[in-house]
Amino acid sequence: MAARSKRVRTWAEDPSRICDLIYKLHRSSSDPAAWPEALEDLSAAVRMHSVSLEWCRIEGGRLHPFRSVVNLGGLECHQRYVSEITDSLNPRYGAEHLSNLGRVVQDKDLMVDGGELQRFRRALSGLGLGFFVGALWQIATGEFLALAMHRKLELGEQWGEAEQGVLGEVLRHLQQATSIAHSLQLANEPRFDAALMDLIPQGICLCGASGEVCLSNRAARELLASGRPLRIVDGCLRVPPRVDGGKLSAALARRSPSYFSLGDEFGEGSLQVSVHPFEGETLRYLLLMTRAGQVPTLPVHAFTDLFHLTPAESRLVAALCQGHSLSDYADMRGLSIDTVRSQVKEVFGKTQTSRQAELVSLILGSVISHNWGLAR
Repeated sequence: MAARSKRVRTWAEDPSRICDLIYKLHRSSSDPAAWPEALEDLSAAVRMHSVSLEWCRIEGGRLHPFRSVVNLGGLECHQRYVSEITDSLNPRYGAEHLSNLGRVVQDKDLMVDGGELQRFRRALSGLGLGFFVGALWQIATGEFLALAMHRKLELGEQWGEAEQGVLGEVLRHLQQATSIAHSLQLANEPRFDAALMDLIPQGICLCGASGEVCLSNRAARELLASGRPLRIVDGCLRVPPRVDGGKLSAALARRSPSYFSLGDEFGEGSLQVSVHPFEGETLRYLLLMTRAGQVPTLPVHAFTDLFHLTPAESRLVAALCQGHSLSDYADMRGLSIDTVRSQVKEVFGKTQTSRQAELVSLILGSVISHNWGLAR
């Protein structure tokens, strides 16, 4: 009597395999190198050939992926897919699909136009891809994570209740894991030394695309505490509409540096702001802020070290950089104008300059000016 072969248990029948998959997905959220293996297990669990995760942002009314990971077995197939069907031509990336957040969907749920659906399916079949299942969820303001899974064309569109049940269970944990990982990233990156930042006298603030403040130095906190004109409301940078005119929101929507000033209705001087975007896992903006007319107090001893000036000559140079004339300086120090002119002549020789404007330009372009306040 022939021995009966032992039936292999499916993923849906083996809770230990599901638990192991959930563990791998949680680990991958904090260790990106582990994603391909975890997604490979997910593809086996739900009987899909290609499984990908795409981090997306909303731009111009469409979702635009800026990072993706794919299961090991579906990598070649996914590469053909993204090369043949670009973001701009992919109907799945329309912003109208945000109404399906958190739901498991198929192409027939995303494309109500039957003609569009048939054309897209023909394009997929040319790549050997058939049945599609996906999901989209939000991980931050303006940022989303999309799960896309394809079955090989020859396997048809039959998708059993067991696979649906596995995906439903796993998807809940996947959404939770990626959301937690994103929150931890916001808390830990970028890792600036707060004490060093507080030495810088310009206001420095790091925020997200919606103005949510991630960190700031002491000078920025003092400027923002006054609320004139920039302030923090519910953790986000805000400006009164009559002052802003849309400048801040426009700057936080750009991918290039921008500069603007915000008038102060209280007459304390406008706030000058430069905004510098940089992209890592998520888009961030670095804001540098100073009050108009805020004159740096340059460290006098630095002139002695850098340009070999005497203490008296260094004090004169610092006064010129703050906008004082030779006669002003002479009156402040109780010196004759001839003595001051003699000092400035010595300074010209040591700095190889010949005019006051040239001297001031040299100083303000030096490392002393760029680091003013650090040595105070």
